[in-house]
Amino acid sequence: MSSNKFKHVVIIHKAMFHKRPPVISALMIINSLGYNVSLCTTGISDDWKKFLQSKNISCCIIKDLKSKSVFSKIYSYIRFRINVYQYIKQFCTQDTLLWVEGAYTIVSLGIKLNQYKHILQIQELHENSKIQLHAISKVLKTSLAVFMPEYNRTVLYKIWFKLNKKPYVLPNKPFFIPTAKELDLIQTKYAAILQSLKNKKIILYQGHIGHDRDLSNYVKAIASMDGEYVMVLMGTDYGMLEKYKVFNSNIVHIDYIPAPDYLIFTRMAYIGIVSYNFTSLNNAYCAPNKIWEYASFGCPMIGNDIPGLRYTIFQYGAGESVDETSILSIKQAIMKINKEYDKYSEKSRIFYNSIDNKKIISEVLSSI
Repeated sequence: MSSNKFKHVVIIHKAMFHKRPPVISALMIINSLGYNVSLCTTGISDDWKKFLQSKNISCCIIKDLKSKSVFSKIYSYIRFRINVYQYIKQFCTQDTLLWVEGAYTIVSLGIKLNQYKHILQIQELHENSKIQLHAISKVLKTSLAVFMPEYNRTVLYKIWFKLNKKPYVLPNKPFFIPTAKELDLIQTKYAAILQSLKNKKIILYQGHIGHDRDLSNYVKAIASMDGEYVMVLMGTDYGMLEKYKVFNSNIVHIDYIPAPDYLIFTRMAYIGIVSYNFTSLNNAYCAPNKIWEYASFGCPMIGNDIPGLRYTIFQYGAGESVDETSILSIKQAIMKINKEYDKYSEKSRIFYNSIDNKKIISEVLSSI
């Protein structure tokens, strides 16, 4: 149950709600703790809107402009700010807490946010964005609590912003994983592709398919393994798919599917791929949703040796790290997992159960 200090929590984020699993999880956890929850967002799918209505969660939708011009973007930020503060003035009281997610939201709301009791949920490091870091710096120290999804990121923010204490770690573990029965009810929409993948050892990559996450050697490794495995890429293609098909013409591509539908394919995966290029601190200290989604179904993982993976999935033995520059290394990792699959699968489930985000949020909200 909620504490006596705050009765109402308004979750604010300048993005599409149904495309932000960490926001979905935060909202559902806070609601489950007994708080009255409201949402301010720039868009929401019809399915999620109906779901929130069924939970008596009010939703304020402030639509973003689609234009890419600088003027339109500035206007969009101003419009969002005006509408959010109008909503707060109309519906919020002294026992309202603002839960603000994302740097874009923080930039939009500006220093006026300091006039309200607020919590920040900061998903990325933003080390290369002066505007976002500046906006964060103006509201960070007045926040009642700050959440970040990965430990090393909390340390960096403590150093960069000279904080008295580190932000809290709130991993990007989904609060809601549909049951097998619930997934069965929606799989008829994808019957054809599901049938084509039936009884195959799927090595799945889910996420955007772009140059910043080059999967070429994974594609080549799987192509050389005599058809025992099928590689499935699930996500929006940003110009890499044709290149990959040159290496492996049997790749299966599934375009972007909204949550929770895409978990139909996650639960079918034999092995999940998690890989990030060494191009930024944000990549090195990655905090992917997908490792928790793979783990929820007991799916072992392979990925490169970076801190964000070394001290999560590899620490728990839930997969194998690879040298992504070596096709042989990737093949050896796949064969090693295949040989002791049950062991890796069990450790993947243990990793999933190692974190309780509901407990983390409950304790923080009760303490502020």
